[in-house]
Amino acid sequence: MGVNLSSSRLGSAFNGLIVPPVYASTNLGTALLVGAIICGVSFVTAIIIAIIDKKAETLNADAKATVSADDKFQWSDLKNFKLPFWLLVISCLVTYMSYFPYMIIVTNMITKKYKLSDV
Repeated sequence: MGVNLSSSRLGSAFNGLIVPPVYASTNLGTALLVGAIICGVSFVTAIIIAIIDKKAETLNADAKATVSADDKFQWSDLKNFKLPFWLLVISCLVTYMSYFPYMIIVTNMITKKYKLSDV
C-alpha cells in the first residue's frame, strides 16, 4: 500500500511540475494532450510489466505458491475486519477527499491573496 501511494503521489508531483508550464506556454488543449500522452505511456508500461510478470510466472511454474481455499479472498471476509481497520479506511477517504481539492485550488488562492505572479 505504501509503494502504491508513493508512486501515485510521484505521479501527482510530476503532473504539477509538467502540466502548468505547458499550459502557460501554450494552451489548454496542449496541456491536456501532454496529460493524455503521460497516461498512455503509463498504460503501455503497465501492459509491459504485466507481460514480464506473466513470463516470469511461466518460467517459475514449478516454484508457484499455492493458496488454500481457506486463505482465498471472499467478499464475506470483509465483515470480519475490526473497527480500527474501518476507521482507518474512513480516515484515508476523508483525508484524500479534502486534500486533493485543496491542492488543486491552493496555488490560485495564494497567488490572488498575496498578489504574487504565476511561477
